[in-house]
Amino acid sequence: MRLYRTLSSFAWLHNSYFSKFAFVIVIGVGISALATMSFFYLLHAQLGPRELLVVPVGMAVLAILLVLAAVRRLLYPIQYAAQSMEGYRKKKEALSFPSLEGDEMATLLEDVRAVVQSADNATLQRQGVIEMLSANMHAEVSALNLIGDDIRPKHADVADRLTEAGARMASLVDIFLETMRKEEELARKVVRVRRVEFAEVGQRVRRAVEPMLTAKQLELSMSLPERSFYLKVDDDLLFDVLVDLVGNAAKFSDVGGKIEFVVARRHGLMSIMVRDYGKGIYDVGSIFKRLRAKTGDGQSPTGLYLCRQIVNRFEGTLIAQSDGEGKGSTFIMELPLFRLSKKKR
Repeated sequence: MRLYRTLSSFAWLHNSYFSKFAFVIVIGVGISALATMSFFYLLHAQLGPRELLVVPVGMAVLAILLVLAAVRRLLYPIQYAAQSMEGYRKKKEALSFPSLEGDEMATLLEDVRAVVQSADNATLQRQGVIEMLSANMHAEVSALNLIGDDIRPKHADVADRLTEAGARMASLVDIFLETMRKEEELARKVVRVRRVEFAEVGQRVRRAVEPMLTAKQLELSMSLPERSFYLKVDDDLLFDVLVDLVGNAAKFSDVGGKIEFVVARRHGLMSIMVRDYGKGIYDVGSIFKRLRAKTGDGQSPTGLYLCRQIVNRFEGTLIAQSDGEGKGSTFIMELPLFRLSKKKR
């Protein structure tokens, strides 16, 4: 930061980040050229052919190293801001950007700070509204239950319907709050291109769902590629989605049924298919909605919604297919493939 602030103290460099870089490069190259010319001027009579080659090359290398060192120092504000953003995303730490003024970098960092603060304020306001609605709706549910208790001796059927309506309302409130919390966690996740070993991921998924498979005597058939692929994913989120999809298939499979888990490269994409032969899906279009009626087995109705949101973060797609009730279901996730240079590997 010292070099940046020193250069900013000059009026003709104060308002331009590019000018600071250009000045450093010109000075580095100029000093090298001046030193080389002075060396030749003073000692040209004593130089042999070897020195005539070594001296210019050495000066050029020295100039490059000095310029790179200076440029690295000028990049410090960007590096510092990137580290701060990383801490903000992962641990919700407060942003700590360097105090700059005048040039494009200062404007950029100030805009980023303003956007993040605006998003945080919006999140806090949204949480406040949700908490208020939650408290009010739970109060209404309690009131419904009290009314049901009062009229139960004379109108038991009406009291039961009031109690059921109150329970459904409370369930929807809880689901909504949980969905909002998970969406905020998802928004803070950093998704990068990384190598994925599906043979290893598949075994982790099998271990995670093994109790469900054993309880219903289900067969899980896996077809996994032996080689690794580069995908834009978060390892934990990818694992969560796959466990949810296989777990969902297990929940709605008949005892002794079969589940297929197939990972293959198709049409330049990584295709992941989970198929079961159980209850099927009555309305395929509704299963990815944000809020659905709570299922009878206690499964969270937001599970598939969040799965699709996660896959969207991976720049992929998640679709469901079914021929109807009793005819099983198929979930297909497709993710784009990436290539990394040898240096990044």
